[in-house]
Amino acid sequence: MPGVHGKPSARKAAAGHLLLPAPTGSSSRAVLADRAWPPRLLRGPQEGGWGLHDVLKMNNWKLRGIVNGIDYQEWNPETDEFLATDGYANYGTDTLAEGKRACKMALQRELGLQVDPDVPMLGFIGRLDYQKGVDLIRDTYDYMMGERCQLVMLGSGRPDLEEALRDMEGRNKSQCRSWVGFSVKMAHRITAGVDLLLMPSRFEPCGLNQLYAMAYGTVPVVHAVGGLRDTVQQFNPFENSGTGWCFDRAE
Repeated sequence: MPGVHGKPSARKAAAGHLLLPAPTGSSSRAVLADRAWPPRLLRGPQEGGWGLHDVLKMNNWKLRGIVNGIDYQEWNPETDEFLATDGYANYGTDTLAEGKRACKMALQRELGLQVDPDVPMLGFIGRLDYQKGVDLIRDTYDYMMGERCQLVMLGSGRPDLEEALRDMEGRNKSQCRSWVGFSVKMAHRITAGVDLLLMPSRFEPCGLNQLYAMAYGTVPVVHAVGGLRDTVQQFNPFENSGTGWCFDRAE
């Protein structure tokens, strides 16, 4: 954009500041990807308004947060085509335990890990960048390996984080597998096979992987921000309720 210089994030903010006020003012509704975003946008540029907060304050009655949904024709463990071969299994609520067990063991065999349905198996699927908190997984890697967990990661992005994935696998091939790149088939199989799906995002307008995980009976472990907070209910051991584990800090 002529006259706009600096880092890509600065250019994007400037572009939004110049281009978005008109459609925001003339639209009937402004839809955001989670319920927590509308009040944040009104607080100022540091909270996400990025120079549009004054316009948004004038049109605050238009703002609505709507949580993402998922396509159950594609993400359904009972009909998932990627679970129909190679020792995986389709499953539903009545066959959850045996189905998850079969998928876990099939995933372990496919990736060359020790086949043990009782070992804790953790997964990560996503873009490799600061937002997604992949460095937090990297920095707690030694602890997870010391707890005898298996760790499976799938994603691409920042070169240094791609190298971190390769390094983690290279340091402990008996417990860790890293797939640098992306595979739709492997994303489905990891979601079905792991016990816990890690989503330590520093911010997340909504997120989809935690929704996929819950649909597949996999427990999401999430940083309680944005749509992750909206969609994952903290487990309560006293009431035996909840859908996952949430944590409040992600330095």
